[in-house]
Amino acid sequence: VARMAAACRALRNVFWLHDHGTLCEGFNLLRNDATYCGAPDETSLGCRICVYGEGRAAHRAAIAGLFGQVAFDVMAPSEGTMALWRDRAGKLAWRSLRVHPHALLRPAGRRAARPGAVRIGFIGYPNPAKGWALFLDILRRARGRSDLAFYHFANPEALRPMPGITNVPVRVDRYDRVAMSRAIAAEDIDLVALLSPWPETFSYATREAFAAGADVVALADGGAAADAVRVEGRGVVFGTEAAVLRFFLDGQVGAYVALQREAGRAMGDLLACGTTATFDPLSDVPALARHQTRDPALQVVAGTALIAGHDEHGMRVFDLPAG
Repeated sequence: VARMAAACRALRNVFWLHDHGTLCEGFNLLRNDATYCGAPDETSLGCRICVYGEGRAAHRAAIAGLFGQVAFDVMAPSEGTMALWRDRAGKLAWRSLRVHPHALLRPAGRRAARPGAVRIGFIGYPNPAKGWALFLDILRRARGRSDLAFYHFANPEALRPMPGITNVPVRVDRYDRVAMSRAIAAEDIDLVALLSPWPETFSYATREAFAAGADVVALADGGAAADAVRVEGRGVVFGTEAAVLRFFLDGQVGAYVALQREAGRAMGDLLACGTTATFDPLSDVPALARHQTRDPALQVVAGTALIAGHDEHGMRVFDLPAG
C-alpha cells in the first residue's frame, strides 16, 4: 500500500475504519474471540492471555510504519468508532479525522401495530460475534411461552431450521437496498435483538429496524448499535447479558412493547449514503446530501434486460417488454 501511494502520487489517501484492525489483528477486539477487551496496551495482562496478544506488538508496529509513510485522511462510519480509534491509536500519524456514515434515517410518520405475542427478531448471520448465542439462550429459556415469538431474518443460506423460530429469507443487494426493512415491517416486529458484544463500527441493521418501525435491544459494548439506540431513543441498552435475559424473560419486555404499540410504529426512510461514493477527498466537509439527486439514473431490471426509460410530462416512463 505504501509503495502504491508513492507510485500514484495521490493527492489524498483515505484510510477507512471498517473495523478495528489498526488496533489489533483481532479486528473486533474480542479477547480469545469471546469477550470485548477495550484494546488495552499490548503489554497488558489482557493481551498476554489472548490468542492475538503474542503478535499484537509487531502488528501495531507495522501499522505505525504504514501510517508513517502515507499521510492518511482517516474516516470512520460513526462517532463512537472515531472516538475509540483516537483514544487507542497511540502515536499513529494522520492528516485528518472525519466521520462519514453509511446511511441516514429520515422519520416517516407512524402506523398502528397489530396485537398478539411480542415479536422479537434477529437480523443477519447466526454468528457469536453478532450476539447469536445470547439470542438462542433467550429462545431456549422462553420455550413453551405463547407471549413471545422469535424470528430470524437473513440470506437464505444463513437460515437454520430450528424449533421456535420463524425463518424469513431476505436478500439485500444493489437492486433492493431496503428489502430487510420491508421484511421486518411485513412481520410487524416489535423488537430487534442486536446483541453484538463488541463495538461495531456501523450498524445497518439498527437503521433497518428503525425504518421498519421496530425498536432495538443492544448491549452497551455494542458500539454503533447502542449509540444509535441512545440517539434515536428507540430501544433499550443493557450493560450485561444477564440484564438482557431479565428484560426478555421477567415481564419487562411485555410492558415495554405495550407502550410502544400504544404510541404507534415510528417508521422511517433509510437513505444510503453510498459508503465512500458520497465522499469528496478534496473537500474537508462531508457531503452527506449527495445521496439526493435530480438525476437518479433510474432503471427497470426485467430479467437480463436493463430499461433506461425516458422523461415525459414530468414523469419517468418505462416501456416494458411483453410479459
